Amino acid sequence: MPDLFENLTANVSNELSSLTEELWEGDMEPEVLELCRIRMASMLGSPTDVAQRNPKAVDAGLSEKKILSLPMWPTSELFSEAERAALAFTEKYVQDAHSISDKDCEELNGHHSPQAVVNLTLALATFEAIIRSRVVLAQLRSEDSDSE
Repeated sequence: MPDLFENLTANVSNELSSLTEELWEGDMEPEVLELCRIRMASMLGSPTDVAQRNPKAVDAGLSEKKILSLPMWPTSELFSEAERAALAFTEKYVQDAHSISDKDCEELNGHHSPQAVVNLTLALATFEAIIRSRVVLAQLRSEDSDSE
């Protein structure tokens, strides 16, 4: 059974890797994408994804200090209004994408170009698929090892 899990994990990663690479080349700043990805991973309970860092975001200046401050993003002085808008959008997306309102979109559009907002939205959908797949596969792997 472990081979099945390894194959599933590899297939999911391979299928989404080219799309993910394109998203990092899009109009949204890599630091903002990475903050949103890490916040999403934290909310979805994936320590593996929380621990990863995208090199483009790190090269662009994203610091571990800021990453460690993510739980306090609404009030921390380390975060810009543009980052706060993206993180608020991310949290709503994870909790209930249908709850995203016109006001939420206006706030995001007030800080980012339309192309960047599309980039963020596609990135969130992709990140969510990857993170949730890893969480499920890790749970299945754990259940499989418990039954042995």
